[in-house]
Amino acid sequence: MSQSPKLGLVQNIPSSERPFSVYVPGLAGIPSRETYQGRLVVDRGAVRGDSNLYLRNVLYRLFQDPAKKQKFQERLAKLFDGLEIFADDFNENRHEHIPVEYSRGAVRRPLDMVGTGTLQAIQILSYASFYQPVLLLLDEPDAHLHPDNQRKLVEALSLLSQEENVQIILATHSRHLLQAVGDLEDVASFHLRSGALVGTDPALSELLVDLGAVDQYDNLSLRDKAWLILGEDKHAESDINHPLRIMLSAAGLKAEEFIVMSFQGCTEIRSVALLATFVAAHHPHVRILVHRDRDFLTDVEIQDHVMPQFANLANVTVFTTDGADLESAFLDPLHIGEICGMGAKVAENIINHLAVEKHNLIVTRFNEKRSALHKQYGRRAGPLARTEDLRSSEIPLPPDQRVGKDMTIWLIRRLFELKYIAGNDTILRGSASLPVDNLRRLIHR
Repeated sequence: MSQSPKLGLVQNIPSSERPFSVYVPGLAGIPSRETYQGRLVVDRGAVRGDSNLYLRNVLYRLFQDPAKKQKFQERLAKLFDGLEIFADDFNENRHEHIPVEYSRGAVRRPLDMVGTGTLQAIQILSYASFYQPVLLLLDEPDAHLHPDNQRKLVEALSLLSQEENVQIILATHSRHLLQAVGDLEDVASFHLRSGALVGTDPALSELLVDLGAVDQYDNLSLRDKAWLILGEDKHAESDINHPLRIMLSAAGLKAEEFIVMSFQGCTEIRSVALLATFVAAHHPHVRILVHRDRDFLTDVEIQDHVMPQFANLANVTVFTTDGADLESAFLDPLHIGEICGMGAKVAENIINHLAVEKHNLIVTRFNEKRSALHKQYGRRAGPLARTEDLRSSEIPLPPDQRVGKDMTIWLIRRLFELKYIAGNDTILRGSASLPVDNLRRLIHR
């Protein structure tokens, strides 16, 4: 864009034909009717963020320009095959409201009946095609769009940027959109917090979005921490009585020494590797402990399928539970005996009698867990052991083949019936006998 040396940039920006910038906010819907407005009113609404109130006005004017109409239709077709917009039927000398319709076949319907995600894309493409701004500002354009359509939207925006020579600034919380944008050239990523720059690594931004941890990480301070604990259960982040926190405390960690952060699929190597690399670069004194329930994996299967994923991450330690899950540790007879004031043998008998009563359910749960493991790991380097070859024929099944979460619920109820505990008492608390030797060795090695 040329710049007059006398008037300067500021005087050259205003244009009634091509505004310097257009702001398109996230869209929740449009009014069922839209009154025809003069060009000045529509232009002002477009540049200040009221674009949803003037969408039909823009489409009507867009369709009066054959070249712009054709480009708009072509761009829309790349996103939604078979979708067609009709905005030619308005006569400003006879009509008050602007009729705009769409079709995905033979039936034409009012524009406000189209899906919100589709409407969002129509709004963006129509304003960009009509105004051809130098700068296009998009606020979460991924809202209401299926991940596949989010990627298609990025393709359309990339093409738009090239064809119209427009720069696009967008804000998003979508990992799908971040991933798609990251594959393009001439794209810069900025992670902001309260208007301040936090980072420029698109991979980290994508990771935090994927984990649902953007806001959490913004508030995360590792400066005075020794450990970042990556757990499987979101409740562990805030529940001071969570089994993971109790076991960490029993293993010798003080609450002020660690932060717990949870996310789905925390053993997925790409996510952990990226987070570990970031932590190592910015907080070299912090170690990462990844908690993974055993879920009836054998020791050999853990070594073959779990541990190799973390072999190259020097600051990552993997904690796999001795039993099926965290709760299994709290079923230790010595622990139960200490809490309830009974001998360990008495506690063992109560647990085993309960396991006999629930035998069929325990077998079913074992089979379900192993089936899930076969789906997760079975196609990787070497199949898992057959469930039938691992499951004991004993009644009851041995402690290491029982789901701890199930057993603790049943045991707490039984101990209450036997009056060993009362009220809100629970076995999910610390004791000198709680078995955490494995965790203690990992922390203090």
